[in-house]
Parts: sequence; structure tokens; C-alpha cells
Amino acid sequence: RYAAREHGSAVRLMQGVKALFDPRSILNPGKIW
Repeated sequence: RYAAREHGSAVRLMQGVKALFDPRSILNPGKIW
């Protein structure tokens, strides 16, 4: 919530990077994005 306001479009980039390294979302599931 606050990360999107603070970092803007960089949040989408960070989500994409996490999806590349953790496509099944097993590392810290449900955290931040």
C-alpha cells in the first residue's frame, strides 16, 4: 500500500523481478506483493 505510493512504477518492476526468481511464490508468501 505505502510502497506503491512511495516508489511508484518501481513496484511493478520489483514484482516482476520477484516473479522471475520465485514464480510459485514460495519465498515469503503474501509479503509486500
